Amino acid sequence: MTENTTTSLKTAAVQLDTLADPRLAAEGQSLLARLDKLAADMAKAPRKARISLLLDEHDGSVTNLLLDLRAKVEDAEKLKEAVGKEDGRLLSQRETLDNVLQSTTVALHNQKRRLTDEKLGIEQRIKQLDRERHVAIERLIDAGLTPEEAAGRAKPEKSAVNELSAKLEALPTTGENIQWRLGSYVHRLQMMEQAKTPGELTA
Repeated sequence: MTENTTTSLKTAAVQLDTLADPRLAAEGQSLLARLDKLAADMAKAPRKARISLLLDEHDGSVTNLLLDLRAKVEDAEKLKEAVGKEDGRLLSQRETLDNVLQSTTVALHNQKRRLTDEKLGIEQRIKQLDRERHVAIERLIDAGLTPEEAAGRAKPEKSAVNELSAKLEALPTTGENIQWRLGSYVHRLQMMEQAKTPGELTA
């Protein structure tokens, strides 16, 4: 991969990550939708009333008003064309990055799946140990030990359950890290460039 290609990919990754900013997805989209609605409402408004207001803005000059309207029409047409081109460019960027990062993305999804399986396995093991421990405590109590003595001597030991519980609590952090990388082109690109394997992921 050439230096220019790498730079282009980094630029595209930064832009796509920025466009995915939750603030843009929420408030930005909402404000644009509101502007679109207002523009649609204005399109239905009486044109004579609108022209009257525009005349006031141009001190009653019909010539200046028409010049301004022509300029606005031209700007609107240019913007419409630019939006269409930008949409195509962004789609091309996304497809290019998705192709380049395919193996990295697949590796992360695989690790996420393994993590889910590991979490389920630990949860099941904890339940099993809890059941076995409960049965062991009841038997020791039936044999004449106090509840405290039984809890201290029962197998499996409480420490085994605690160890698994601690491991289970640590899993969400790893899972969040994987999801964070999956949601960012920049971080997946960095991961690919550094030739990291999913097992080497760090926060």
